[in-house]
Amino acid sequence: MKNKWNVLRWLFASYYLVAGIAVALLLVGVIQPDEIPDFGKGINELLAALFQTGYGTALLAATYTISGGLILNNRTAHFGLITLSPVVLVIFLTHCFVEGGAPVWGTMHLTILLALAWRYRQAYQPLFDFSGKFQAQ
Repeated sequence: MKNKWNVLRWLFASYYLVAGIAVALLLVGVIQPDEIPDFGKGINELLAALFQTGYGTALLAATYTISGGLILNNRTAHFGLITLSPVVLVIFLTHCFVEGGAPVWGTMHLTILLALAWRYRQAYQPLFDFSGKFQAQ
């Protein structure tokens, strides 16, 4: 069972690592905007506006790349899941509410993220332990 979790984690992390590198290459002009996959009318227009204005795209590239790299490593996967959570939530909501979105795609990303977070739930336990056992010295 452990190998199945590792494969899921590696696939999920690799997707975001490659996506982050692709967005970074798009920003520096190595990849042309016409090479971007078709995500649906509303999402394509949203992405075009984001890239045209440059609003948050560098941060998005950095978040994808760093989070993907963190998730690849078993020791830092729980931290990578935390840093990727806001982006995955936006992906989910965008695909659910923007015209031409694919709710299944957004739901898949959110479901995998939540499943991996559940797998690493012990790493998050000190965040929710108010007994004082984990306080700074």
